[in-house]
Amino acid sequence: MGVESIDSEGFAGCTNLKVLMPSSCMLTSIGGSVFSGCTNLDKLDIIAYLQSSSVKQVGNTAFNNCANLFGNLVDGLKNSKGEVISFGEGAFAGTGVQKTKLFDLTGKNTILANEFKDVTNLVDKNGSAITDIIIPANVTSIGNSAFSGCSAIKKVTIECDSLTLGNSAFMSCSNLSNFVINKDCKLTSISDNCFQRCSSLKSFTLPTSVTKIGANSFNTSGIENINLDQVVTLGISAFAGSSLKSVNLGNSLSSIGATCFYVCRSLKGNVTIPLSVTSIGDSAFRSSGITGVVFKASIDSVPNYLFTGCAGLTSVEFTSNITSLKNEVFSGCSSLSSITGLNWRGLTQIGSKAFYNCSSLTGTIQLSRSCSYDIETSFSGCGLKIDKVD
Repeated sequence: MGVESIDSEGFAGCTNLKVLMPSSCMLTSIGGSVFSGCTNLDKLDIIAYLQSSSVKQVGNTAFNNCANLFGNLVDGLKNSKGEVISFGEGAFAGTGVQKTKLFDLTGKNTILANEFKDVTNLVDKNGSAITDIIIPANVTSIGNSAFSGCSAIKKVTIECDSLTLGNSAFMSCSNLSNFVINKDCKLTSISDNCFQRCSSLKSFTLPTSVTKIGANSFNTSGIENINLDQVVTLGISAFAGSSLKSVNLGNSLSSIGATCFYVCRSLKGNVTIPLSVTSIGDSAFRSSGITGVVFKASIDSVPNYLFTGCAGLTSVEFTSNITSLKNEVFSGCSSLSSITGLNWRGLTQIGSKAFYNCSSLTGTIQLSRSCSYDIETSFSGCGLKIDKVD
């Protein structure tokens, strides 16, 4: 055969394809997604196949979801001509290919971006498998996605005195259950997506130097408990969809990002939003399991969808001077029976569906005639009665 390369997506989605061309052919390059979705390829050690071929380049997602392929991919894999084969991002995603890599940080101060990404087997200098890794004091930086998808690690111990974490550094490390940081480590920020989808990570102790939790940092993780006493900024969706059971918001907190605790259904009990908070994003506690709120934040407008769908929420206490309740703030809070500290007559705006289906909320409230609200939806399905006053 005289074909030396196959262009991107050349056979993508060909579910009837059973076998690859012989490894003895002249093929040197397999483009991106060439065999992606070829789900019925016969069982094959694709790594051994490539070693016996002339292929020196395999593109991004080239064999994506070819479930019958297997093998053990190691660094510096060479073809039959002794040339090192380069592999694109996700070349074997969704296959049975294992990725083995040496873990040795001797003399290194930086762990590079993607360095251990998607690794399934870590080995030491003696070739022995390891699951517990130590990041020594000489390392000061962990790059973006450095360990993303690394299913090999179960425990990480950070010995560094100063450290910068790149975005997605440990994202999707499904077996990571223990993460220990030197208490004196000068880590200031948990980066965006850092522990997203780390489903086995149940608890996490932040160094006192950490003041920022980035966007999606613990999104859909197994995290159950975390103390945020010293944290100043909580990013967008920082804990959304996580297993969080309790949270303490400290008096240093100034900003809570949109959807920060969205769908944290295991988050029970009371939450106090401290006086130090000056910014809260939409849907921050939407569909969470909280049962009570003490709202002390230094804002005069409660954001859109802030507590929408919090079916277990029974009471809210306001100490702030609130003048505006935005759209669907308490929509679907069917157990909400007590709102205290709110100056109803001082409200200038109540958004659409603000109290929609708050069926347990009863009594009579007085609203200023100048207060703007949707007469059809703002209190639809709510037990409150309204008196208008001058």
